[in-house]
Amino acid sequence: RYFDVMMADPEEEVRRRAVRRLTDQALLRQAAERDPDETVRAEAVERLTDQEYLFRLLFSDPSDDVRIAASKALTDDTLCFRTAVSHPLPAVCINAMKQIGDQQLLARILTESKDRQLCRETALAVTDPAVAKELGQGMPTDHEDFPTPRVFLISAIDDQAMLTELALN
Repeated sequence: RYFDVMMADPEEEVRRRAVRRLTDQALLRQAAERDPDETVRAEAVERLTDQEYLFRLLFSDPSDDVRIAASKALTDDTLCFRTAVSHPLPAVCINAMKQIGDQQLLARILTESKDRQLCRETALAVTDPAVAKELGQGMPTDHEDFPTPRVFLISAIDDQAMLTELALN
């Protein structure tokens, strides 16, 4: 009842405050789907935990703010990977990539993505020296129009012989 009263308020700030107090996922989902104000919907989305629902919102909600909020709330590595390599909004791709803990999925983003900023950010997120070494050796040389993120991968490599090889060649 409290939720219904608060969500009927004409003031967007009152509805946002109501959403901030909610923990019930069904009520948060109602707010995410029904509120006319995108900032209220984004606030609700940030508190949602249903990963499949968040993934659907990433591609269906008309508001960039809501899609960005969904990308920050998404935590499933597989869904984050799918988002990072396929979403048209760069901020959503980067947010999704930052949620990925699986180093092999990060490596796949580096090999599959053509987005320069996403590749740079992903290379910085690679922390496994073995993955960085493998990527550094297997990545093609830089192209004039799209430099590979090899330089960012170097920060994850702790093998002195590999660093020497990279420096010399």
